[in-house]
Amino acid sequence: MTLEELDQHRIYAKTALGEQAMLQRELVVQRNLRMVLILVDGNATVTELCNKTNQPEMTCKALCELENDGFIEARVENGSVWSPNRNRSRLDGPTADDVSEFSSFGDKYDPAAGAGMPTSRKAPPLVGFPDASTGFFSGHSSASSPSLSGNHSQYVPLSNPGTVFLTKDQAISINGSPALVSNEPSLLEQFGVFTHSRLDKEGPDLKPLRRKSPRWFLSWTFAIPLGVLFLGALTALMAWFFPYSHYLPAMETAVAQVIGQPVKIGGMRVTLFPKPGLSLSQVRFGVTTDREITIGELRLLPALNSLWESRLTFRTVELHDWQLSARSVDDLMAAIATTAKNPGKPLIEQIVLENSEIAFAGLTIPDLHGQAKLAATGVIQSLSLISADHGLQFDATPEANGLAVKIQALDWLPTKGSAFRFNALNLQGHLAGNRLTLDNFDFRIFEGSGRGTALLTEQQRANVTGELSFERINLSKFGEALGIGGQFQGDANGKLRFSALIQDSATFVKSLAAEGTFAVTRGSLGEIDLGEALRRNSTRPTALGGATRFERMSGVFQLLPMGYRFSQIALTAGLLQSSGYLNVNRSLQLNGQMAVSIGRTINGHVPIGIGGPLSAPQLHILASSPPSGTR
Repeated sequence: MTLEELDQHRIYAKTALGEQAMLQRELVVQRNLRMVLILVDGNATVTELCNKTNQPEMTCKALCELENDGFIEARVENGSVWSPNRNRSRLDGPTADDVSEFSSFGDKYDPAAGAGMPTSRKAPPLVGFPDASTGFFSGHSSASSPSLSGNHSQYVPLSNPGTVFLTKDQAISINGSPALVSNEPSLLEQFGVFTHSRLDKEGPDLKPLRRKSPRWFLSWTFAIPLGVLFLGALTALMAWFFPYSHYLPAMETAVAQVIGQPVKIGGMRVTLFPKPGLSLSQVRFGVTTDREITIGELRLLPALNSLWESRLTFRTVELHDWQLSARSVDDLMAAIATTAKNPGKPLIEQIVLENSEIAFAGLTIPDLHGQAKLAATGVIQSLSLISADHGLQFDATPEANGLAVKIQALDWLPTKGSAFRFNALNLQGHLAGNRLTLDNFDFRIFEGSGRGTALLTEQQRANVTGELSFERINLSKFGEALGIGGQFQGDANGKLRFSALIQDSATFVKSLAAEGTFAVTRGSLGEIDLGEALRRNSTRPTALGGATRFERMSGVFQLLPMGYRFSQIALTAGLLQSSGYLNVNRSLQLNGQMAVSIGRTINGHVPIGIGGPLSAPQLHILASSPPSGTR
């Protein structure tokens, strides 16, 4: 069937396949086809179906496709009231003989005809439900019903018997009396008008998908998060613009009562992220005493459920930008102990330190963070800090007269850009007042190791004294760290005693004094070739270059403010034997004298003078007597 062949008066009914498609949606999936298939009821014409959908072109195409696929078929049975003759019957209208004035089921006797004589069987002119223009129960057009005539003996049963529904005008025209039909619309007619108006818009039993405008902002899924976000933003604005300065005096008084020391607070504000709490900036403890301590920022993070309890609990107390010294640590522990003893004071569960530094006797270790572990009684049990690069860890434990201190470091630089990189460092000692005693410290540096003891005192002029022994120190790397390069080589061993002022790094270098003994094995004196100087036997100072390789060289050294002095030098290089002294000042100028002999010579030791810059020493034969080696 094509659109051109489609008759507008044709009546379609569902086939068995169409009825199955009503139950199984996968047989007809397209929305327009399924809507038209639902409207096909075996009574409505093509025109009436188009009126119901208000889309004639779409409806006709759908009918053709449904018919071609076998879901619907045209009803054209002979003798049926829905046959094509129905169109002519609608145009001609029924006659008075075709129907009776009332509904008749069985034989009706006319009195005029006599008793026992049956009257002609007439179709009932029932005024029932409205037609397609006013309702959907009948499903046919406003045209009149086909005529049904003939007597009882000539009556032919309908192929699809049933009650025939006529409109008001048809019933009046057939019976000839308007009194048989009321002009007032019945309740069913009114209901039909109402339902028809709705079905014209929505369709019977059809619930098509509707494209609604997005209203995600009105759904609960988004309304709740938006509400929470709005409340959070409002709370943040209130916390930001709150006049905290009016409450600073009261806060200072409250904190002073808790720790038992006078307090001065620079500023106060509420923080919400990452956790809600109170932030105090530039907090100074003991402002009226000589033991004032300054904390850059103090954050108090309370347990929210404790705000309604008799005793306030702080989950965390954060200390930012704090300098830890012997005195400040003592004061902190005393303040925490005072707070813990008073049952009415706030309870602190954890103390966290951020961006802090350790300072003692002029030496500082910056950029540390960690926490203080509290005992069940509320007092500090231990303090642990770690550097930002995780290269150094500091641990302190309270004891009777101070703190037990332990420092461990791996691949650590004392200061930024320092040439002295410790592969490993371990210090253990005790801090009491202004004295830090290192009972034992050992380290690995320049491919060697060292160990010793030291005492640091923090007075008007902080100083350090101690003893140190070292083994297998690479002289080449040690010289590079000192700034003289890898001119001298070998593995150095020895012992020394040292002392220095440690107010700052410059003062430490200038004031460092040390003395001890040394022994170097499998080494070399770069730019000092004693054998070549002896061979040339020249009294004119000349930079010869080269080097003197030796199996062993020992002596005594001194580190003085003016430079370095190496005395009692004894050098063995095969048949070459040498002894003497060397001095190097802070400007790296060299002067010294070495007595050299090769094997058993007749002339004995030959004195050789050494002078000039350390990087290019000049050697020459001296006419004077050989050095004693003890200068």
